[in-house]
Amino acid sequence: MEDVDDLKVARLGSRADRVPGGYRLNARKVFISNGSIARYNVVTAYEDVQRPLETSMSLVVPNDAPGFSVGRVERKMGQRLCPAAEIICEDVFVPEAMTARNDDGARMIDTALSITRGPVGAMSTGIARGCLERTLKYLAQKRVDGRWLFEQQWVQLNLAEMFGAIQAGRGLYMDAAIALESWGFGKIQSSGPTNLGVPRFIRKSSFFERVLDDPRAARQMLEAYRRSVTTVDLQRCVAIASTAKFMCSDMAVRVCMKAMEILGEDANDPQWGVEKCLRDAKLAQIFEGTNQLNRLHVTRGLLSRGS
Repeated sequence: MEDVDDLKVARLGSRADRVPGGYRLNARKVFISNGSIARYNVVTAYEDVQRPLETSMSLVVPNDAPGFSVGRVERKMGQRLCPAAEIICEDVFVPEAMTARNDDGARMIDTALSITRGPVGAMSTGIARGCLERTLKYLAQKRVDGRWLFEQQWVQLNLAEMFGAIQAGRGLYMDAAIALESWGFGKIQSSGPTNLGVPRFIRKSSFFERVLDDPRAARQMLEAYRRSVTTVDLQRCVAIASTAKFMCSDMAVRVCMKAMEILGEDANDPQWGVEKCLRDAKLAQIFEGTNQLNRLHVTRGLLSRGS
């Protein structure tokens, strides 16, 4: 669920019922990235589907747990190296140690979105850049009526538009990264127990990783996050990350369409790869919340009190 307001009115079916030693999970999730190959799945479910924000839980489910199965694996047009699948949990027992209560479901959702949407903008910009590079490779070999195709002015104008759009996209996803470090989850990297002035080579050591694996360290990190990141700051991060996501993915589709126009009848030839770039870019407009939903999150951030 990508939107807190929708969660309040959604007809939810993912339940986590309390049983001795843990929870009995019944859930069906669709369009799960890597769901068919992941060793573990983190499933969000609810003890009371009528009060999802107050009873939200995260449960770690191994793919060999009794009652867990993989349903339909989607036949995607793009990004086929990352399979999207349906996962089904039917009376799956999840031990207490593999569950976590989400004390504030709304905050959990916004935290996830503030972290994940900026990278989608970066990925989309990378797709656009790859498409431009493929177009240039094509133009280095293509002649029309004895002249190089890149000598035609309309081609040069389109190349300039493509390059300019990519450069603008870089600025947008970098803004999202800076916002996350300044106002969002990244703040605990410099002020919380994950850093504490410890040199990088020590933080990367196996000893320090074992320290962070201690549940007490996780609780301290979560508490530091709650203290340092306000609701207004978090909504601001979501707005900037959402801007990067929808602007960059829309830009990537436009760049790929221009490439298709330049290549003309050769655009569908897989050897040039621009048709694959277009398929990959189109999917980026849909996941991590559709671009329409991302636009609504931007407006929510702009209109939030204190923004």
